[in-house]
Amino acid sequence: MAPPTKFGPKLDFYLATCRERAPLDHAPDKEEIIRAIASLADPLSVSYTTFETILALERSPLCAHASILLTGSHILPSCIQLLRQYCSGRTQLFDYAYGYLCFQLMNLSIEVAKLAQVNALPKFLHILKSSSRGTRDKAITEELAVHVREWEAKEFTPGGQFLLPASNLLGWGIDPPTRMPTALPGIGGFTILDTVFLMEKIWESRGKFLRCLRSALRLQNYAGWCGIFHLMHDTLVRMHGMSHINGQEFDEYQNWITFTDIMQRYSLCANHYEEPTVSYLIKNRPNHQREKLRITALDPADVDQIVGAYINKARQQPSIVYAHATRLFAFAMTSCHLDKSKFVTNVTRITEAALADSWARFGQMRGGSTGLSFWANFSDSVINTLILVPALNKIADLQRQTILKIIVNENLLDFLGYFVLYPLTTKDKTIIAHIGKITHWKYCTDSSLSSESIWKPLQ
Repeated sequence: MAPPTKFGPKLDFYLATCRERAPLDHAPDKEEIIRAIASLADPLSVSYTTFETILALERSPLCAHASILLTGSHILPSCIQLLRQYCSGRTQLFDYAYGYLCFQLMNLSIEVAKLAQVNALPKFLHILKSSSRGTRDKAITEELAVHVREWEAKEFTPGGQFLLPASNLLGWGIDPPTRMPTALPGIGGFTILDTVFLMEKIWESRGKFLRCLRSALRLQNYAGWCGIFHLMHDTLVRMHGMSHINGQEFDEYQNWITFTDIMQRYSLCANHYEEPTVSYLIKNRPNHQREKLRITALDPADVDQIVGAYINKARQQPSIVYAHATRLFAFAMTSCHLDKSKFVTNVTRITEAALADSWARFGQMRGGSTGLSFWANFSDSVINTLILVPALNKIADLQRQTILKIIVNENLLDFLGYFVLYPLTTKDKTIIAHIGKITHWKYCTDSSLSSESIWKPLQ
């Protein structure tokens, strides 16, 4: 096994100390970064400090040279190969700083490559230069993430159409060795084999994955990994999600449910500017009505962090588009069944957080700061959450009465009363007209716990 100095400190320690020290003791120059990028092709010469050197591009003024990530056309395959060697034994992806930093570099390279693919990188770097005005050591990752999320939204598949992968941002080609479709050939390409490998390693390390996300949120240069998850999703769509493509294995179920489980954990810690993309990625897969509630928590400690992350997310009012808030509620509630000793406590905390979130949104509506689209999504979210309760009961019949006693209380009944009567008190005629559509919703309630009985967002 490689010595600890190669992989760096344990990830928990590394992320904690990152908040207390400068990004690098020695700021590299452009030439050092170029040499570090070239060294990625030689696994023996790569350590966690190699990634730190390249990630200096996340800060000003070196961010002006971000285009050097596009040189050599090997960053993605090199990083994948490095992670394969790193995880070849008992080491998991998020054990050491090495795995985290490699993943961070992949995400940065993907974000930059997407903008380059649509010829938007020079303009973005010019905007950064103008806004920084000589400021040193300013992290640009959030600005980059927000900008790329806006580009991703332009290629979302409209509702009711077959899933299609982003074509402009990802620049699909054919990988010569495997003859498989590959995305982002400008940085070496990314195929379904890479997607499956990353999913397997994240899934194996899912407890540490969530712990890593919760710690990384406090770091100045961490702006999420939505870029790489968008790429993984669209690679799955390209291989398993479209119709009428010769050689395509339609709807590879196991790949999709693994990806969805990973994204549910990621969603608990997603930044607010990531939520439009994250909610789309979770919802937008073939036959998503086959989705079933699954307990994927590892142990009671994992349940604790899922519950804690959900409560924190509920305070931030997660997106209600695509019934996203309901999906997060379902994931957290389902996880509670693994820890019988804290079941009542955890369910109580989750339902109280969800109801507090709903009251806050209702207050926004009564304040007149929202319109029809907000009401449509909000009413959709409330009704889907209510429909979810019987499905949760089916997971563990012995706790059915316990769940109902916790959920059905005076606070909930007060909220439902205000919610039902709201259309009678508003002067907004568009909302009144919308009520007629709600009464025509149809829900399937079969015993399979398919998502038809849970998610039925208004089209």
